[in-house]
Amino acid sequence: GVVVGAIADNDRGEGRIVGAAIGTGAPALSGVMSSSIGKRAGQLLSNKKEELSGLYNKVLGGVNNEFKTSIENPAELFKNSEDYKILTKYGPRDSVERLNDFLSNPTLEGAHKAQSYLGKINTRDNDVNRAAQFFKNKIRDEITEHFHSAGRPDLAEEYSDITKRYAKEVVPFLE
Repeated sequence: GVVVGAIADNDRGEGRIVGAAIGTGAPALSGVMSSSIGKRAGQLLSNKKEELSGLYNKVLGGVNNEFKTSIENPAELFKNSEDYKILTKYGPRDSVERLNDFLSNPTLEGAHKAQSYLGKINTRDNDVNRAAQFFKNKIRDEITEHFHSAGRPDLAEEYSDITKRYAKEVVPFLE
């Protein structure tokens, strides 16, 4: 086989191989290229997660971590619901652990972690997905309310924007 190609620079000065493989070498080249592309995509995803995590930390650090919730007793309210029973029985263990951590010690950071893990749930079980969505939205609403009650509606808006970016730019590419 014959490989025909060249190195082309993009606007950031990074070189990339452009070309075609002709003949019996094509399958081998294809494997090498897809492995390289996979590694690059993994690195880009890791960089994006790191960037957005830094933005989250900045926003979360803008107010006291002592979480003031408008729900009088979130653990009692959540744990007595049918959605909680479904989620704890059939949901991913790590997401359930983050939710329980938040319920036992309601901090802003715990609320963020719980809603983040719940937002990543995508199973074949529609009841689990619905329950996760319910808790994620309820906790996210409480986070927004926390920022407003702390006199920082700007952080509520910024948190919402970062969350939308994470959902669009990271979550679809997670395994």
